[in-house]
Amino acid sequence: MEKLIIEFVWPCDYVSVLSSQAFGTVGAALGSLAAWPLSEILGRKAVLMAVGFPAFTGWLLIAFSAYIVNNLSGFVAMLLIGRLLSGSAAGLAAGAVAVRFLYTLW
Repeated sequence: MEKLIIEFVWPCDYVSVLSSQAFGTVGAALGSLAAWPLSEILGRKAVLMAVGFPAFTGWLLIAFSAYIVNNLSGFVAMLLIGRLLSGSAAGLAAGAVAVRFLYTLW
């Protein structure tokens, strides 16, 4: 019964869904690396305010990728791009918050 629910929600094989989780980690690593230069150029508050757009867009792509049943490659592409965007938003937010928190301690 549980296998039928997974196949209905994710219309591709289980391996591609598991490999899509790695894209969130890659996005978080890229976002945290970009957090410092963007925080220096734009400011930490502006970076934290702008993080909402890629996070929201990424989660919309992840949510609506389950509705693409006829096109399997489109489903995987939307899922991977959504994971990358939401991961990079999390990395940007974590990096900017950490730097802002460290500056308040000094």
